[in-house]
Amino acid sequence: MKIGVIGAGSIGLLFANLMTEKHQVTVITKGTTQARKINDEGIVRVRNDSSYYAKVSAVAFSEVAKILPTFDLLFVAVKQRDVATVLEEIKNVEVVCVFLQNGLAHISKISELNISAYLGIVEHGARRLDLNIVEHTGAGILTVGPLQPRPTFDFQSVYTFDFPIVISKDILTVANEKLIVNAVVNPLTAYFNVTNGELIADEQLAIFMRHVFEEICEILAIKDMNMRLRLYNKVKSICENTASNHSSMLQDIQLKRETEIDPILGYLCQLAKKNGVDAPLCNTVYTLIKKRETEYQDEHQSE
Repeated sequence: MKIGVIGAGSIGLLFANLMTEKHQVTVITKGTTQARKINDEGIVRVRNDSSYYAKVSAVAFSEVAKILPTFDLLFVAVKQRDVATVLEEIKNVEVVCVFLQNGLAHISKISELNISAYLGIVEHGARRLDLNIVEHTGAGILTVGPLQPRPTFDFQSVYTFDFPIVISKDILTVANEKLIVNAVVNPLTAYFNVTNGELIADEQLAIFMRHVFEEICEILAIKDMNMRLRLYNKVKSICENTASNHSSMLQDIQLKRETEIDPILGYLCQLAKKNGVDAPLCNTVYTLIKKRETEYQDEHQSE
């Protein structure tokens, strides 16, 4: 099968490396420098004390229009802010697309187009170490489900031992649960500069995290206390299972990059305002992360 991966960040590199065991994979990078390095040196996945090399083709995004019709399956692994640009390229192409973004802000844009679109929820942990090297910090699964009623794609044909895929008939519910996890863990680890595990190991942070979680449940109108308990235990479990991991938002803060605070916590703050829900903690954390981004932008402008 010919598979394309748009985006060569941590998840894009990880997926490309894992899928080359069974498929012909091409990575679409933002620029030519990264594409050249991947073509010359392949993609290396680091897991514990071992390294796994994969020969992968790569092209820059400026060349993507020429090759889109050749793919059987396309994974869109760019940040939320770049989804609109990708949609412009793929809106008239007959290819099955799986969108892997955090948050839900992009779903309405995708649903407006006549494309075969699936949503993918990633539970792998990954950290990009170089233009063609990714650390696989936590093995997980990919949950996939359709956004529109379409002929089903045989995702089991993509499945490998290291790349398990689960099919969901209610992907938006799964996405909402992932949104809760991301909205709690990512911003708090980013602002307090702590690993995932420290959120529950530190008593004060754990209390604050619980308050933020409860506020998010109010925004999403989750009233069932048993469901809240299940979701909170899921948040805690993820923190425990990825205790030494740095969240993607913390990595962005450390590298002074723009974060995904807008499509994650920003989305929830807008939803709270729309529905008249008081959300002081979420609004405060959102503002603090945006302040960090503004400081970085000011630094770049002064250089």
